[in-house]
Amino acid sequence: MSEMSQARDDERFGVVRGASIETLEARLADGYARIEAAQAAGLDIAAWEGFWLDLLRQYEAACDSLPRAEAA
Repeated sequence: MSEMSQARDDERFGVVRGASIETLEARLADGYARIEAAQAAGLDIAAWEGFWLDLLRQYEAACDSLPRAEAA
């Protein structure tokens, strides 16, 4: 995906790059519920799933950047 099209999708879906882990968790949960509802209604969810996967990647990256807990 080009940077221009990524920026357009970010704006369209309200993506906040660098969002907190808590914000990403809430957006993932909300997005999942909306995708399930749209799918149950028979709507095309391909774009929504792609966006949700992008949010998941952001969440994983944010979690990966946390300091590791030391074993006791």
